[in-house]
Amino acid sequence: MAVVDRVPLTGDYIKAGIVTVSLPHVLLGLLRSPATGYDLRRTFETGAAHYWAAELSQIYPALKKLEADGLVRSEDAPSTRGPRRRLYHRTPAGREALIAWVSSGPVVGTQRLAYVAQIEFAHEVGDLRVTADLVADLRAEFQPLHDLLESAAQELSDDVDDADFHSLLAIRLGVRTLAARLAWCDEAEALLDSRGA
Repeated sequence: MAVVDRVPLTGDYIKAGIVTVSLPHVLLGLLRSPATGYDLRRTFETGAAHYWAAELSQIYPALKKLEADGLVRSEDAPSTRGPRRRLYHRTPAGREALIAWVSSGPVVGTQRLAYVAQIEFAHEVGDLRVTADLVADLRAEFQPLHDLLESAAQELSDDVDDADFHSLLAIRLGVRTLAARLAWCDEAEALLDSRGA
């Protein structure tokens, strides 16, 4: 994989000599086809929601930095409604940077799950009903996303092109992860019931 060896990854894209997951890498992956910042935001709300979250206030500065680094380029494009749109394209250097990141090995240990910390410290409230509400709220967050991904997985067949095949793998991981979280909700609710919550 000579192309990986040629890609300089420095600055925000590498920390302590280790290539880390970052919004710029995810954006490079999502820019397989040209998109606006708003298009990318919608992708974060649907297809990418099981592994990444980003707001427009994060997306646009990241796109600006990627463009300054020569990893994406942008152009004005007409809009069917309202003002002209800014359309972003991944450059060949951006594709090489994405390949280098993907080929660097899995990035683990970087997840921050605030809701897990909320559950762990819920004893400070002194009311199991608050914990029960947290679990119910988590179920309400997990279930629709699980259902969305399950539907997307069913729409894709195993006989797809390479890009869609890898999307299918990521979607199936999301389905399994969310199924495990929903099973935990079942268990937590049973345990809370046994304690009279």
